[in-house]
Amino acid sequence: MRRKIKYLITFLVIFLMTNETFVYAAVSSTQNLPSYLVTTGDYVNIRKGPGTQYGIITQVNKNTLLNVLDKSGDWYKVKLQNGTVGWIAGWLTATPLPSSIKVNANDVNIRKGPGTNYGIITQAKKGTVLSVLGKSGDWYKVKLPNGTTGWIAGWLVIPNDTSNNSANQSSSTTSNNQTQTPKNEPSVANAQPSSTGTSNQPTNTNPPPTNTNITSTGQNNKTPSKLYTVDSIKFDNKGETKSIIISTDSPDYNVTKQTAKNAIFVELNNTIIKNGVRGFGVDDEIVRGILPNQISSTLARIVITLNRDANYSTAQEDGKLIVNITPISVSATPNSSTFLMITGDVVNIRNGPGTQYDIITQLTRGYILEMLDASEEWYKVRLKDGRIGWVAGWLVTVYERIGNESTQIVDRRTGTTPSRGDIGQALSILPYAGKGVWYSIYTTPPTASDLSFFASSNITHIYLEVATSISGFPDKWKSWLDTVVPAAHRAGIKVIAWLYTDLKNPSYDADLTVQVATYITPSGHRVDAVAADIEELPQKDPVKASQIVEDYAKQVRNKLPAGMPFIAITFPPQYRPSYPYATMAKYFDAIALMDYWNISNKTYTYDDAKSFVMDSVNIVRTLAGDDVHIEVILQGYAEKGLSLPTLDELRGGIDGAKEVNAIGYSVYKWNTLTDEHKNLFANY
Repeated sequence: MRRKIKYLITFLVIFLMTNETFVYAAVSSTQNLPSYLVTTGDYVNIRKGPGTQYGIITQVNKNTLLNVLDKSGDWYKVKLQNGTVGWIAGWLTATPLPSSIKVNANDVNIRKGPGTNYGIITQAKKGTVLSVLGKSGDWYKVKLPNGTTGWIAGWLVIPNDTSNNSANQSSSTTSNNQTQTPKNEPSVANAQPSSTGTSNQPTNTNPPPTNTNITSTGQNNKTPSKLYTVDSIKFDNKGETKSIIISTDSPDYNVTKQTAKNAIFVELNNTIIKNGVRGFGVDDEIVRGILPNQISSTLARIVITLNRDANYSTAQEDGKLIVNITPISVSATPNSSTFLMITGDVVNIRNGPGTQYDIITQLTRGYILEMLDASEEWYKVRLKDGRIGWVAGWLVTVYERIGNESTQIVDRRTGTTPSRGDIGQALSILPYAGKGVWYSIYTTPPTASDLSFFASSNITHIYLEVATSISGFPDKWKSWLDTVVPAAHRAGIKVIAWLYTDLKNPSYDADLTVQVATYITPSGHRVDAVAADIEELPQKDPVKASQIVEDYAKQVRNKLPAGMPFIAITFPPQYRPSYPYATMAKYFDAIALMDYWNISNKTYTYDDAKSFVMDSVNIVRTLAGDDVHIEVILQGYAEKGLSLPTLDELRGGIDGAKEVNAIGYSVYKWNTLTDEHKNLFANY
């Protein structure tokens, strides 16, 4: 998917590079600036100008306090404590949390957790000042004047600090896998246009916080008397009891279980996770993996993800915090050989026997569940990955499995035996089936207007890029999912998260893919599928290429949420004839082919586009089998120095996809199409 955007002509680049005052005057904006920022990366570059094309002045470490002077696009002009002035990438910083906030509405709910799905503890009146203990998404963890702690919606409060301008208040979490080297910053060619503003560069006059370490867990922004560290995290299997051993002396910790997210959260105040402490997956029936994250400069969070419901206990000894996890035993099943099959298109699995209970996940037609118990019209079930939940009885069919053989499955709604195809996911509800559009990290995400247009145009799915091997899965792109996924679902549109994987380290890319696939938005939504862009396989060694794909895909499949489709995005065989399409077909649910035909100065026609798409699909089917699911990605951008494909070419590509019965077709990318192209694609 990486297509280079046109570079500026050499003269213009030289002119702008040597006239920095002019550049800043053209792009700076001093409105709504925070007074101070704190760095979230380990080695962050301070540059001579607002972009990676400018030279590096120096580097600063994590948690360095910076005085903000100006802003240009996603870059901040800052002043270091030693007086050095330069520019820093905004996505490698966070705004320190206010020490307190003020309730800005009448009778605001204080809840048990960061979301409206959590119970109400009490209410706070307008004007009440609350001490800030932490932040999760748009929600603040607060302490009331009477000592009660809980969570309050951020949009119903205002900062109470006079020492901090919090107009752009955020508490961004930087991915542990994201490094701060020049190659990880987007190139100037891919930068978005910046807003214009004044040439003046005023200095904020607000006094800085008293120290450079900004805490988000105490009731003020003073440096804690001691900062603790997490030196290592280990997993120990002791029979039925599993132990997560966190090497830390921190006495100030809080452990909670979030059943809806199948996870145990360990939060350590006044604590920093040391460099090199990484997350890892676990091959265990109870524990799925460990995900450490530095939430703020002094708040560390370690998430223990679970394959099944479990209880926990904690102990501290010899400089270690030990979280012991034991599975929750389930009641005897009514019939040990009873299984259920999902008969609805998309069926909710809940954490209790009724629609008033939270949704754990969603399953599609044909998924098989083990039945554990029953309560009126609801069944308690075990999923293939070990998770426990409840399903409505009218959305399943009961059948008996004897040993390793199963009796004939009869749908009790119709009295018929479903075909082999019906037992799998219904094609009509596969996320990649139908008509889709693409968004990359170098464009803006879909707007509410876009979603409304898609819903009225029978566009069924959106591909949204949110991670790369180099940049990881940063909060900026997580926020896209937080906004887009629930809005798209309300419009009846599926969202497929995609990431660019260089597969230089298959295990790292597998963990990154699982992070994306298992991410849950603050509103409780999750993406409908995950797709990996595979473009950097060795072309001269097809055996090695196949092994790389297999190694990566196996690791991902073992940890994907139940029923979530996994898609391979790759070149068409005309460009990569040696690519392991058969291996992709074996380990992925679908292959999305980048059928970009317009790559030279020749004049392309309807027939050129149509034949290219048809040949691409037919060749892959020859190599990988006729039953492989293929989505065609149509060309909706212009190669360097060339023109956007014509409307006739787009028609040809669509007709080619339809003629070879591709399971779906989509266009890359929506934001580069003209209105005429968009209307054609929507209405064709």
